Amino acid sequence: PTRAGEPRLHLLLRFERQFEQDKDVNATDLAIFNEMMDKSTTDDSTFVADRIKILPFIVHGANWVTCKLVNNQPGLICAALETNQFNGPGYAEVDIDIEGFKSGPFSALAKRVLDVVKPRVATLVIDLAFMEQGNDVDELPERIIGVARLMKLNLSTSSPDDPARRAYVPTANGGAAAAGKGKRKKADRKTKR
Repeated sequence: PTRAGEPRLHLLLRFERQFEQDKDVNATDLAIFNEMMDKSTTDDSTFVADRIKILPFIVHGANWVTCKLVNNQPGLICAALETNQFNGPGYAEVDIDIEGFKSGPFSALAKRVLDVVKPRVATLVIDLAFMEQGNDVDELPERIIGVARLMKLNLSTSSPDDPARRAYVPTANGGAAAAGKGKRKKADRKTKR
């Protein structure tokens, strides 16, 4: 656990729906998914935080035992970890505290899995799929809402001064750039002319 006052590591994953991919989905399944997504973004909803499920798969770097322990083992995140949801117009944000373990059997299992994976994460390539859990037949089938690949994360050398953790500032086009980087790009363009 992080000691009080020490910086914590954060991982931000942003998923945006691509509506053009819905054209080949069965109409009934799409209606179910749309209803669940609508419930997710209402003002005081905790729908996503209460139902977000993770499906991990180690692609590279782990031994057979670790892969057997982790791969394709879905888990309801809120059953093991503290989650909070924040909503805005058309979006839901879920904050998952990977050090905020709850009590209970699933939490104990999740802690054991993280204890096995965390020391080796710098050598691993891990695919993560996220979905909202369907709690009854009317909410099935579950549909993946986002995927991410984590490649050989080096948690031990990360520090507040690490260039990868520099403060980000908005750019004129609505994106983000590392602080001070925008000026260098502009200067680089001038020297190439």
